[in-house]
Amino acid sequence: MRVALALLLGLAVVGCGGGDGPRPLTKAAYEQRAGAILRELPGRDDPFTPGTLDDETQAAADALAALEPPPEIRDQHLLLVDGLAGLAEDLRAAATAMNEGSAEFQAALERVAASPGGEQAEEALRRLNARGYRLPPVFGAG
Repeated sequence: MRVALALLLGLAVVGCGGGDGPRPLTKAAYEQRAGAILRELPGRDDPFTPGTLDDETQAAADALAALEPPPEIRDQHLLLVDGLAGLAEDLRAAATAMNEGSAEFQAALERVAASPGGEQAEEALRRLNARGYRLPPVFGAG
């Protein structure tokens, strides 16, 4: 009876995944999945389209946030996610200024060009590259 109960409990734990949560991706799987997400972003030479570029950048940040990176690059991964989210906010501000015909549009575009979020995302990619991870740049060549 005890053996049967122990087996049932063991099967229940295995069936529920053991409560360990999602498993981290391997290096190759991370490069493939994160790379695919980053390659979906428009190129630097693509036209700025309000309501599109900011949404696409936020969607990329959200998709990356859903990944479970290898433990050795977790900090760089979080830096990349946060950087893209910050860049999306700057893009959203520029889109809002453009849609409103605001005189602040030029200043908003200049903030995007020097976006701390964009710089943070690029720094995260440099750090990942230094660790042997090959990922495309944020907003790669058109």
